[in-house]
Amino acid sequence: MGTFQDQTAVVTGAATGIGRAIAAALAREGAQVALWDKDSTTLSETVEQLRSEGHRVTAHVVDVADRTSVIAAIAALHETFSTPVSLLVNNAIDAQPAGGNLGRSSQSFILVWQVGTAVRNAL
Repeated sequence: MGTFQDQTAVVTGAATGIGRAIAAALAREGAQVALWDKDSTTLSETVEQLRSEGHRVTAHVVDVADRTSVIAAIAALHETFSTPVSLLVNNAIDAQPAGGNLGRSSQSFILVWQVGTAVRNAL
């Protein structure tokens, strides 16, 4: 039995990279995982891969900066999984030019914080 057996997790920015790896790790540990991302193509690929490994995952095309999109995804999530969300990984972030965090404006950091807070409060 995994660490997150029968718990529900939401991972934003889950289609690729770190978000995909986090979603896969949670699924391997027994969580049912809702994968949220703006990119429907790579999101579908990730979900197909995880389902082929026998994991319970759902795909939700969500722009976490758009309140309406988040609310719709939460409604779909509650219809799909019967257990409440016990873990939120807010991995989604806006893409920035080369330079990493040093090149980010304070407005970008504020947006990331606001998105995370809005999603957490909505769940």
